[in-house]
Amino acid sequence: MNNARRWTAAMGILLAGRIDAASCEGVADREVVPLVQVEPAYPAEAAMFCVEGYARYAFTILPDGTVADARVLESVPEGAFDAAARIFEFWRFSPRCVDGRAVSRTATQQVDFTLPPGLPHCGGGVPDAAVPLQIELVALMQRVDEALRAGRSPDIEEAPVLDPPYSAIEGAYRRFFVAQADLMAHEVHPWVRDADRVLGRAERVPGLDLRTHLETLDELRRVYETDVAEWSRLADAFDAELAEIAASGDIQPAVRRVFIDPMLDAGARDAELDRVMQPTLDLLAAERTLVEWLLAHAHEWELADGELRFASDRLERDYLGLAEARDAAREQVRLDAARQEMMWSPSR
Repeated sequence: MNNARRWTAAMGILLAGRIDAASCEGVADREVVPLVQVEPAYPAEAAMFCVEGYARYAFTILPDGTVADARVLESVPEGAFDAAARIFEFWRFSPRCVDGRAVSRTATQQVDFTLPPGLPHCGGGVPDAAVPLQIELVALMQRVDEALRAGRSPDIEEAPVLDPPYSAIEGAYRRFFVAQADLMAHEVHPWVRDADRVLGRAERVPGLDLRTHLETLDELRRVYETDVAEWSRLADAFDAELAEIAASGDIQPAVRRVFIDPMLDAGARDAELDRVMQPTLDLLAAERTLVEWLLAHAHEWELADGELRFASDRLERDYLGLAEARDAAREQVRLDAARQEMMWSPSR
């Protein structure tokens, strides 16, 4: 299994056959048969800087048809498409059969990454002289993300390594990445961990001091909104620096289109920020609604044997509806986090 595939920005599930038991009973010999193939999102940092290329991956198809040990054999440009390796963990197969027994099999897959339509800043591509800038910025973004997932600030020098005029753009990005990562590592991540700790006890909320829990939720929201405002301030400073570089006249139009103009679109930036922050705000709001309801009906429920008992079936239905909404909001936050990890994280 080594045929090439072409992936774009779409994300979906391709069902190549009926999912049945991974059994070789009654089968003498058979090669693997793909059952489920999940297409990944185009790696976000590669799309951001208009990077195309290809990668070869290897993975092991286990006797039960699941996939393990997905890894990158080659990525061109180097490292740009490593993140996509994790997608193979979601693939499923009818296993290889040898003498009626399911056995493991190593497979390889080459993927050609072609930029999806709808990215106007990538029209016309990147000039050959700017390719080192393209690759350098992708690598920097990967280093930032890897460090944040390890709970530390990235070790990134602010001084650029490329020659003028591209060093001006590179330096602006480096300073922005460092400031943004410091904010994430020292401000946002700690409160996210606190939020996860607090909201992770939500199923046992009757055992908590509900009014204190409300105060905690309000504080989490305030911290979150303060950090979002600081993030916007950093982005405004970054935009101002890029605008000054663009005004210098030293940058080719094609380079400006890819590396400068998209960052100066404040409306798109703010819309993306809202999209990222909204699931967490929805979760905090759903949790607050649930706690406020419990406080308002404190005389109509009790905690017995670790479970809530309500004065009527109607009250129990109301509570379960609010709890389901809260749980759905929590699941959305988890899903968004998983999508971001799949799009941004280099595989290791």
